[in-house]
Amino acid sequence: MRFVPTLREINVCAEGSVVTIGVFDGLHLGHQKVIRQTVEYAHKIGVKSVLLTFKPHPEEVVANKRIKLITSYAQKREMVGKLGIDIYNEIEFTPSFASLSPEEFVQKILKEKLRVRALVLGDNYRFGKQEQGDSRLMKRLGERYAFRVLIVAPFKIEGEMVSSSLIRSLISQGRFRQVERYLGRPWTIRGKVKRERGYGRDLGYPTANLFPPSELILPSGVFIAQVKVDRELRGGLVNIGTRPSFSSGGEKRIEVYILDFSQEIYEKEIEVVLKKRIREEQRFSSREELISQIRKDEEEARRYWRERC
Repeated sequence: MRFVPTLREINVCAEGSVVTIGVFDGLHLGHQKVIRQTVEYAHKIGVKSVLLTFKPHPEEVVANKRIKLITSYAQKREMVGKLGIDIYNEIEFTPSFASLSPEEFVQKILKEKLRVRALVLGDNYRFGKQEQGDSRLMKRLGERYAFRVLIVAPFKIEGEMVSSSLIRSLISQGRFRQVERYLGRPWTIRGKVKRERGYGRDLGYPTANLFPPSELILPSGVFIAQVKVDRELRGGLVNIGTRPSFSSGGEKRIEVYILDFSQEIYEKEIEVVLKKRIREEQRFSSREELISQIRKDEEEARRYWRERC
């Protein structure tokens, strides 16, 4: 897969392309269905497949909302590559881009830049200034500008439509089994281990401290987790929050205590899969009270993994 970070750099062959467009946050099962159909149709007519996506999330520009993402931009790109897309075009979503009318978008982007032969979209896709365009309008524009529009039906599980907003809500609630079901894989947090003050080590629980991409959604609390270090899977205990027992606020951070593990892993990338929320993060009035609670958390984590061996 070729990564193209701007529209200016894209170079589609004269034969044209089959394009799909969207944010694709989380790359859930519905997204995967759309992308696979894009790849299949491109192979069928003998042209390149192109995925057009945006950075930042369009709602941050058009609605001035802070959107926390299910997957980082790098993770999304990596996963799309495994689905067979030829060209991954990640463009900056700006106010000027958002102001394009539906027809201008088709003319300037799809026809002039991408030489679209066919467009594959989810049923709920919206485009153009103030989201004036929908799949029905795109079909009419496809007829006018001579490209085929393929609409993919919503992906549902037990009658519920799989969507990124639903998955974000489930992550915040700590409902990770359902999240995994909708994504078709475990939801993971990746990051490099950084040196910190060492509060955990002082308490007898040395932690790997992660600082994942700031755009990532992070649920607060204490969790049982699976931790991947150097391709090896281990049980762990994870705290996500602001460490109220040691500070008065600030950005969320991730502290990972890996069970029965003592290696130095600074600057290594590890991967964390949250399995179960044990409790909310809380402030403790003494060091002894905090250590006592961590011991209880550790025992619950060990019991969880013993039951699954």
